[in-house]
Amino acid sequence: MVKVRAAFSKNPEASGHKGHVDELIWEDREELKELFKAGARILVCGSAARLGKSTAEVCVKIYEEEHPELGKEGAEKWLTKMKEDRYVSDIFG
Repeated sequence: MVKVRAAFSKNPEASGHKGHVDELIWEDREELKELFKAGARILVCGSAARLGKSTAEVCVKIYEEEHPELGKEGAEKWLTKMKEDRYVSDIFG
């Protein structure tokens, strides 16, 4: 199954969600947690000016929220592992 969610920073009303990808990920974090637990792969695509760093930061924050005992360092290690094949960011411009 494939789900596509759009976030339009210049026209957030068009997507019906927040204006930036990281905001949409945070808004839908409970569903995202379940998807990662189920083995889902996540692809984010957008502008290099913000997307690459902000989406990684919000994923770390979500993991920390779920596993506070591991702290930020543990969450960053988790994300590094996910970037091998389950979390991909395609940034441009």
